[in-house]
Amino acid sequence: MEKLLENLIRYFESRLGLVRLEVEDAVSVALAKLLRMVLTGVAGLLAILFLSWGMAALLNAWIGNAYAGHLIVGGLYTAVLLGLLSRPGQRLLGLKAGWVARRIFEGKKKPLP
Repeated sequence: MEKLLENLIRYFESRLGLVRLEVEDAVSVALAKLLRMVLTGVAGLLAILFLSWGMAALLNAWIGNAYAGHLIVGGLYTAVLLGLLSRPGQRLLGLKAGWVARRIFEGKKKPLP
């Protein structure tokens, strides 16, 4: 009877260890996806930043003014932002809210909403 109890205890300890490893695996996969998305976002933002800066400098040279290009580029981004914010309740850029979290925590690859 004691041997059966010891085997049962070892079995539950093994199952607990297996569940712990599965949780660690799921967390590491989710963190890896999140890190990849963050790094992709940072790289995209840097690209937009430098392209905007270059476009503003080009407009400055074309117009012959030291600041007009920056104002034009900033005005374009402000207009885009106001256009996006003026439509509450609608999908932003065609994406439903929460799609990033669903892509990170769900194991299946789904097309963007």
